[in-house]
Amino acid sequence: MGIGLSLARVLVELHGGTLSVDSGGKGQGSTFTVRLPLTEKRAAPSKFGNLPSVEGTRVLIIEDNDDSRATLERILRLFGCNVVTAADGPRRLRSDLP
Repeated sequence: MGIGLSLARVLVELHGGTLSVDSGGKGQGSTFTVRLPLTEKRAAPSKFGNLPSVEGTRVLIIEDNDDSRATLERILRLFGCNVVTAADGPRRLRSDLP
């Protein structure tokens, strides 16, 4: 889906860091650089401000890509969400999950 780099950038920025990408052109490969602050104190996100808590929020993820579904589920669980997943809508409707 192409969300990997965008998701990585958001996660790095939430920790007060930066993510940059450099390439010499087609066929030359790419270099991805993550910079995080060296501090005990968590840096405030510059773009996102104070986000409301989502702890306890019920989230349904229907995604046919196994890796994307599992990654999003893990992230949301880290924020305290109650997550239910399925690979597609019909499969979810057939399940006995709440």
